[in-house]
Amino acid sequence: MPVAAWLPALLVLVIPAWLFLRASQGQADALGQLFTGETFDLVLRSLGFAAAVAFGAVLIAVPLAFLTTRTDLPGRRFWAVVLALPLALPSYVGAFTLIAAFGHGGLIADLLGVQEMPDFYGFWGATIALVLLGYPYVFLPVRAALLQVDPTLEESARVLGRSPLGAFTSTTLPLIRPALVAGVLLIALYALSDFGAVSMLQFDTFTRVIYTQHDSFDRPGAAALSLLLVVVTIGVVLLELWMRRRRASLASRRGPRPGGPPLIALGAWKVPALLFCTLIATLALIVPVGVAIFWAKSGGNTCEYCAPLGELVGHTVTIATYTALAAMVVVVAVARYASRGAGGWRALPDRILYLGFALPGIVIALALVFFGSQTMPSLYQTMPLLIVALLIRFLPQAADTLRPAMERIPASLEESARTLGDGPVRAFFRASAPLLVVSWLAGGVMVFLTAAKELPATLLMRPTGYDTLATELWDLTNEGYFGEAATRSLAIIAVGVVPMVLLVVWTERRRA
Repeated sequence: MPVAAWLPALLVLVIPAWLFLRASQGQADALGQLFTGETFDLVLRSLGFAAAVAFGAVLIAVPLAFLTTRTDLPGRRFWAVVLALPLALPSYVGAFTLIAAFGHGGLIADLLGVQEMPDFYGFWGATIALVLLGYPYVFLPVRAALLQVDPTLEESARVLGRSPLGAFTSTTLPLIRPALVAGVLLIALYALSDFGAVSMLQFDTFTRVIYTQHDSFDRPGAAALSLLLVVVTIGVVLLELWMRRRRASLASRRGPRPGGPPLIALGAWKVPALLFCTLIATLALIVPVGVAIFWAKSGGNTCEYCAPLGELVGHTVTIATYTALAAMVVVVAVARYASRGAGGWRALPDRILYLGFALPGIVIALALVFFGSQTMPSLYQTMPLLIVALLIRFLPQAADTLRPAMERIPASLEESARTLGDGPVRAFFRASAPLLVVSWLAGGVMVFLTAAKELPATLLMRPTGYDTLATELWDLTNEGYFGEAATRSLAIIAVGVVPMVLLVVWTERRRA
């Protein structure tokens, strides 16, 4: 188990090793140039942006997770699927469609006959866009945690006279704290690593500056900034680890019980709850999809040489499925190692994984291409190396849903299985695995959705001629085929619908 837990972390450490080598190869002192006022401003700006995005995502995601798991909200299954789908939208597509809808001269301005619209660019525009596109990073782990929390605690609080909301905040909310903090970490690192939305909305963060320097052939400077981003990520991860451990003992007192507490009747709050869900779904999904449909119907030039849509869907689903399945297998050893036994060092392999999630995809791809060409040239532009790159990028998403669930399961369950003669692996799958299925699948679905839309790593590392919806969408957008690009955007969302529907239906049946 220790070897299996450390192997993914060692793969991730290849990236900062390559960054250090690349930054040291420049004629100028690229590392020395980091200690400037301009770089300090960049760090503060990026951290402030990440904090604002995380705060906004929590304000949206926690109420939505509560409404779709703990209340009699009409159409709970429908909302659980719809509210998770913004995760399937590429950030640059989401940002561009929001500009097209709400910007100067956009569709909303034309519809309302308004000449002046608020400026959607800069800090606030980028923050709003990433909150709307990224809140599922918090919504999915928190929802999975709510479905797994022992319901007797809430029931006991109700017996003692607490209101439904008071019982939730005093008992369940502390128990889902690890999942909530883990989701906050994901959305913060997502904001630090995003390139598409911040570029479209003209806001300079680490990733946009790194891409700019890379495109201007200042490769050592880009590597040095990426290395600084690794240091910033380590600081964010250490902060998350401290916050999570403050109540780790409370979060692990009870294991989950099948089923769930009685649903809370919303009563007069049913209409406001539905309006809230509708507002978020409209801004985060319906508006981008509506703009994409408008472009698709508008038509325009047709791409004669593009791959058939069915072939692109097949390639996208294949890559995303392989990545999700690999993540679900690999993450078990990492999460179990981090959640069992004494010693803070056991969490180290799990925390190292976040370095990959915070770095731009192009940095990971270039590092793996370099090491792959130097050590195993036959792997260059092959599916296995692409899957490794996507695992480095997205494995923390699976870990952040599985690890908090595993921490809530008493170690005594596996110990009992061991006393009956089971080995460590068999004891885990007999005693713990059945209680982890919801969180396990939620993590797999999250990896599937994000792997399906990943662009930089796929663009550089995919097998020759193996185009996906994301790579074709990028090419079509750059060449001005917006009608064709819109169909690819809609197809990416459609690809994400099926696993989300299956997950929600399965978990609701299991709950019943």
